[in-house]
Amino acid sequence: MPKIMKPKVHLCSVTTISLTLRSFLIEQLLFLQQHGLDVTVVCSYDSAFEKDLSSTLEYRPVEMARSISFLASLRSVFLMYSLFKRERFDMIQYSTPKAALVASVAGCFAGVPVRLYCQWGIRYVGFAGWKRFFFKLFEKLTCLLSTHISPDSFGNREFSIAEGLYSKGKSSVVYHGSANGVNLARFDHNRRTNFREEMRREIGIKTEFVFGWVGRVTKDKGVHELISAFVEIASDEDSILLMIGDMEENHGLPASTIQLLFNHPRIKYLGRKGEIEKYYSAMDVLVVPSYREGFGVVALEAQAMGVPVITTDIPGPREAVIDGKTGILVPPATIQPLANAMKKLYDDPLLLSKMSGNGIQYVREKFDQVVFWEKVLEHRQWLLTKS
Repeated sequence: MPKIMKPKVHLCSVTTISLTLRSFLIEQLLFLQQHGLDVTVVCSYDSAFEKDLSSTLEYRPVEMARSISFLASLRSVFLMYSLFKRERFDMIQYSTPKAALVASVAGCFAGVPVRLYCQWGIRYVGFAGWKRFFFKLFEKLTCLLSTHISPDSFGNREFSIAEGLYSKGKSSVVYHGSANGVNLARFDHNRRTNFREEMRREIGIKTEFVFGWVGRVTKDKGVHELISAFVEIASDEDSILLMIGDMEENHGLPASTIQLLFNHPRIKYLGRKGEIEKYYSAMDVLVVPSYREGFGVVALEAQAMGVPVITTDIPGPREAVIDGKTGILVPPATIQPLANAMKKLYDDPLLLSKMSGNGIQYVREKFDQVVFWEKVLEHRQWLLTKS
């Protein structure tokens, strides 16, 4: 008797823009493709992304405006619904707020059996008043229309359950959390010494102690608190603040903070950079005082390179750092505790060295990317079996 071949599972992964797919998902999706899934990716159209994308992944662009527009969102839902009905996916997964809302609505109406919301952070946490109310409403709707929610940290899962966004039984965290684990071949601490010499020479850093920051220049990333704390301790210390990342158009930061960002003699703002592992290597401590965060991937990457981390004691980041062992946790939206933590690590090279070694071990034991991908595959297979 001829062997009956099982039909391949057809998975669709949706994000608002191509950058999210490039940064977090393409390699993971290729891994899933190699293990028996047909994979389609959806985001707003990007010609460069279409050109660069592996031929093994299908690309179906759907325009999704990041701004709040009812008519534009309605059009996106209709286009997504048409795609889902035509392709008849077994599973859709979506992340980033706009894509998640559009795909969950379209997927529900199209009758997609498994609708997985990859909850990488909770946007409304950073808002207040009417804005918080409406964004919480959108988050609830996305969760309601999804068949399963997978937050990237246990802290965000507990917070969401307490907020009434979804039930415990409707949610799960993959492995130890994070969106994609850490590529330990790329973020290899054994290459730090060479990278450190190269980058410090290129940037123009000699013997100074370097506090680093990586992210989007915006209020929610704690940029005001970081710069204020640095200015406080830099007055009598031989230190530099190295800042890397794009500036948001609506950053919400005071003009005085932006003035310091561009003009303070000890702040080096480089904008967005590739090969970020090299820039981590130039740092002595990474400081990421975000108000809200999904997990804190930059904290994991930095620790993998042997760089201790100061971050905020909020859901997500508190799981990326072991307080007192691989870094220091501080309250969000505060300046003095942050300045104290920065001063503490500046003053204690022995503690800094211990945290460096502990951080490398922590990331290697719990966030190896290849192991994480295997757990993602098991998770998706489990959801399909459940459905």
